[in-house]
Amino acid sequence: MEQKLEGLTCGYEGLGVIFQKAPSTLKSDFSRKPETLPPPSIVGVKGRPLWIVADVLDWIRARKLKEGQKRQQPALTASMLNARAHWKGAPKKQERLAAERLGISVREMRRRNAAAVPRASDPDPGQVKDGEAG
Repeated sequence: MEQKLEGLTCGYEGLGVIFQKAPSTLKSDFSRKPETLPPPSIVGVKGRPLWIVADVLDWIRARKLKEGQKRQQPALTASMLNARAHWKGAPKKQERLAAERLGISVREMRRRNAAAVPRASDPDPGQVKDGEAG
């Protein structure tokens, strides 16, 4: 099938079929967000961009491979929650789910995390104060 597509070109209408978007949407994407479309292969009549269908399909495959290789965002860890313990406002979804797994409210989880985080003003428990013998 690739051999049949090699010489085939398309404009916004053809791209619309491939991307399942309206041609008008693709026109605005081409000017506003050009990174979301493959680079045009040819400039056609009246300066309209044209794409070689085989190049478009190769671009889509390459983009899917690149997106598949992106590193997934790490799960919210306890240390991340501790750093966010001082936050006010609506909890993030990950924070809500973590509290739900523990069977407590987000407010309670924030209190516990805040109590578990040592503050810079707190003395180090391993240090011996002057005048105390160990």
